[in-house]
Amino acid sequence: MAVNAIESNPDVMNKLLAAIGVPETFKIHDVLGTEEQDVADLPGNLKALLLLLPKDDFYKEALAEKGSDSEAPGVTFIQQAGENMCGTVCLIHAVVNGIEDLQLGVGPLKSFLDDSK
Repeated sequence: MAVNAIESNPDVMNKLLAAIGVPETFKIHDVLGTEEQDVADLPGNLKALLLLLPKDDFYKEALAEKGSDSEAPGVTFIQQAGENMCGTVCLIHAVVNGIEDLQLGVGPLKSFLDDSK
């Protein structure tokens, strides 16, 4: 399945979230660090932090050592099925995990989550 990679750009990611039914109160913002002062000026509450990591040998070895627990209770885990989908899957994980009473609009994400229960 050939998919174009999503650009690591808040405007692009916000358009994708809106298109799949995520409420417009959820917004992506660039952050240049993880210190308190780096996130202090963000509007609203911080719900998730997306990190960009290189997929080098160190990353692959660390991931293999850690493994993954896709059976954690209350956690939605979507296995990436093709190449270039990591940004999209990351956004979905950030939205659907850890947010109580998430109210999605009618759209593909709500349909997918309803069908996968």
